[in-house]
Amino acid sequence: MRERYAENKLGPNKPSSLASVRPRHLLSGKMSCGVCGGPMIRSGADQRFVCSWRRERSASICSNGRGAKGAEIERGCWQRSRRNFCRPSASP
Repeated sequence: MRERYAENKLGPNKPSSLASVRPRHLLSGKMSCGVCGGPMIRSGADQRFVCSWRRERSASICSNGRGAKGAEIERGCWQRSRRNFCRPSASP
């Protein structure tokens, strides 16, 4: 039991117990709900982006019951980034 505690204990090389468990995605921390301004999180089997405040607090906090498929959102971001960064620059 003590070995397990020492293994899980926070230390200088392990800033957060959640950092090693929670996945980081391309848009982690970058999206907010258009209705209430709360953070959007990935949730469910198909990894949809949903309003965190509605999901974790209640529907009375946010009326946004819609979600967006994470793969579609990320694909659109990559396509837009490629268009913006890979286009030939105009020479002066």
